[in-house]
Amino acid sequence: MSSPDRRTESNITDCYPGNIRIKFRDEYNRPFIFQDDNATPNSSRQTNIWKTENGISKFNWPAQSSDLNIIENIWRCIKIKLSREIDTIENRSDLVNAVTRIWNGLSQTYIRSLYASIPARIRQVMIQKGYATK
Repeated sequence: MSSPDRRTESNITDCYPGNIRIKFRDEYNRPFIFQDDNATPNSSRQTNIWKTENGISKFNWPAQSSDLNIIENIWRCIKIKLSREIDTIENRSDLVNAVTRIWNGLSQTYIRSLYASIPARIRQVMIQKGYATK
């Protein structure tokens, strides 16, 4: 039986679509850097090998940086909305469909407001000398 860490490492590389680099290059015709949250599955040896093999550069991002990472706000929003319909989710497919629908339903106004908040977030982190702002 494999350890929980091994399953997590295997699952995380399964989540990255094999054509992410090609799709981005074709759509935007420029290089990109992948940003993750430094969680253990995202920085595992297996995941790092996969990223290297697929030519994905990593953005150095401080651990425990939720104050700067607006995706944390988005995930929190998705989790709240998802919790309201948890009784209707019976399997993985239902879950994927629900998360996808919620994600696609997020307003551009909300996303823009998160981007607009980044300078203030940076200032607060600097004032706190890198410590949490909340």
